[in-house]
Amino acid sequence: MKKIIFSTCLFLFLSINSNGQWYVKKYNVANVDFLSREQLDESLKTSKNELLYSGIISVAGVGVFLAGRYLPYEIDDESSFIEQLIGEKGMKNILMVTGAGIFTGGAIAGIVYLGRIGRIKSVINEYYTFNGTLKISPVIIVNTFNKSVVPGFTMTYDF
Repeated sequence: MKKIIFSTCLFLFLSINSNGQWYVKKYNVANVDFLSREQLDESLKTSKNELLYSGIISVAGVGVFLAGRYLPYEIDDESSFIEQLIGEKGMKNILMVTGAGIFTGGAIAGIVYLGRIGRIKSVINEYYTFNGTLKISPVIIVNTFNKSVVPGFTMTYDF
C-alpha cells in the first residue's frame, strides 16, 4: 500500500512539474513580461475566475467538515462492509478529514491564483501604464569618479 501511495504521489508531482509555468503552456513565452496587453487581460480574467472557483471549493470543504462534525451519522442494515467495519465515529472522522483536505486544496489554489493575479497586475502597471501615471521609486546613484554611492528617489510622470 505504501508503494502505491508513493508511486501515485511521485507520478502526480512529475506530471505537474513537467508542464512548466502557466504562461509557457498557454502562450509559449519564457517570461510573463513578454505577453501582450490582450494576453495579460485574458490571463487576468481567467485567473480571477479560477480564484472564484478555488474559493467555492474551499467553502465546500468547510461544509463537508462541518457536516462530518455536527450532523448525525447512523449505520443502518444496508450499509457497506467498510462502513460497518469503521463505525459511526470513524465515518464522521473520515468526513472531517476529507473536508479539511478539500479546504486545504482550495486554499492552496487560491493562494496560487492570488500570486498570479498580483504578478499580472504588476506587469500591466509596469509596461502598460495609463496616461497621467506618477511613479516614485528608490534609486542608488553611483558616482564612478569619486567611488561614492548616494541613495535617492526617482520620480517618473507618464503623459
